[in-house]
Amino acid sequence: MVSPSIVRTTVPVSTPMSARRTAGIVGMTMRARSTEAARSAADPGILRMGPTVPSRSDAAKGCGVATRHGRRAAGRVPSPTVMKRRRTPLVVIIIALLVGALAFAVVLPRRTLTDKRDAADTAFEALRPSLDARYATVPSILTALDAGGARDRTPTRDLRAALARWTAAAKGSDPTTLTDAANRVEGDVARTRALVGATPTLSTIGALTAAYTAWDLARPAANLVDANTAAVQSYDAARRGVLRRIAASVGGFEARPVYIPVSP
Repeated sequence: MVSPSIVRTTVPVSTPMSARRTAGIVGMTMRARSTEAARSAADPGILRMGPTVPSRSDAAKGCGVATRHGRRAAGRVPSPTVMKRRRTPLVVIIIALLVGALAFAVVLPRRTLTDKRDAADTAFEALRPSLDARYATVPSILTALDAGGARDRTPTRDLRAALARWTAAAKGSDPTTLTDAANRVEGDVARTRALVGATPTLSTIGALTAAYTAWDLARPAANLVDANTAAVQSYDAARRGVLRRIAASVGGFEARPVYIPVSP
């Protein structure tokens, strides 16, 4: 290595201007190298480590970050905060639409179901006095069966239980409970009648014949029975739609049985 002093001494005083400039540049370069050499001597790790060369992945990340920042600066890619603010009103609108659609799907069918259910209730209320009169003849049938020795026969016991069930239901006003109890009485009266017809000792009892005749005469009028049947079937049909099933599941729209009188 040539020291700056040697370089300066080798330049003659009579050298032209261009040579002097060149010599000055060489001197500055040599002084810079001397300074670098001194720093390297003070910290040898500088020479060993050398300049840091970024890896390919680091360069790619840097390019991606720079690109995103560049796009955001240019206004082409909004920041996450801005995007979140934009999404919030959209989510609120979607939720509001879903709630409105659900309300529409439930409220309107409920109105129809309410009308149909009320019509069925009205038809049954018109029928109920005839049922009370008809089932008032059942105790006479039970008394005649007991007198004929059929007290402990299964049809007789079932009819007695069915009548007790109707009496308990008649204390209330629930159409479903009343209809179920009424149909039970109808069926059990028919079974006791079959028992009497199949038993010679019972079929000749005049009290039984009179009791069943009173039962038959107390049959509800056909127009009342038909009106109740039509109203219940219309209500049942209104419960079958998809949206109406959803509305019916909310409560208050249970299925209704149809009253079926048993003919002799």
